[in-house]
Amino acid sequence: MFEVDLGKIKFKWRGAYVNTTAYEVDDVVSYSGSSFICKANTTGVAPTASANPFWDVLALGSDLGSVANNAGDIFYFNGSDFVNLGAGTQGQVMVQGGLNTPQWQAVDTLAPIIQTRQFSDFVRTQVNNGNYYYFGITDSPRITPRKFNSLIRVSLNLFSEPNGHNCSYRVQYSTDNWATGTNMLLTNFGQNYHGMFQGYEYSGDYSSTPSHSNFQLTQAFSTLNQIKFRLYVGNGNNIMMNSSWSSGYESAPSTITLEELNADYNSVEYNGGS
Repeated sequence: MFEVDLGKIKFKWRGAYVNTTAYEVDDVVSYSGSSFICKANTTGVAPTASANPFWDVLALGSDLGSVANNAGDIFYFNGSDFVNLGAGTQGQVMVQGGLNTPQWQAVDTLAPIIQTRQFSDFVRTQVNNGNYYYFGITDSPRITPRKFNSLIRVSLNLFSEPNGHNCSYRVQYSTDNWATGTNMLLTNFGQNYHGMFQGYEYSGDYSSTPSHSNFQLTQAFSTLNQIKFRLYVGNGNNIMMNSSWSSGYESAPSTITLEELNADYNSVEYNGGS
């Protein structure tokens, strides 16, 4: 005779999964925010969303309760998982940070310059053609933007003497710790160099004629990574930084100043490239 198990006409809700409970076919449990249905009798085998001989997914959810920490927490998807963004402090606003991740920051009201970093080098240093000058900083002059859409203004005050006419320099930057170095704003206008080291005299005597070279560049970087800077010395000549080729004649520091400009502030206007 044909028999019907009246207890199995519909799914049987068993509540939260318990490791020591014996489950039968068509038992339904909740686990890690999802619901699973038993497809083979089992005890001690936890449900999983991946292939499993004992369980199938009935309703896939997310266990956000295990991610939350405090009142006001916000969740966002980072590309693979839901992660927690803790509540901001009073008065902060949420902005889009780097790598498509949200972040909290204070409202900028009277801050056209967000931060300034200055590096000065007093040490007399010879830099040969084709080499780099780092302002005496082992880890390079550097700045880490606090806003993704900031502008960085680089101001140079160089005291130096070339060993010939027309000794030029480029300002280069890196966002990957010098795995790659890129010239600032050179390709926009097709120029080869940003500025020149030039002595005061033109008689061929370069033993006591140091001079200053001043230059300023502003550029959008669109990154929250640390940005490092250096000078590339080129055009066939060597340079003596912070002094003259005659060591007892003159000396003065060279300085690089890095400023993060707030692009949202209405006094900062920028019509440049990236």
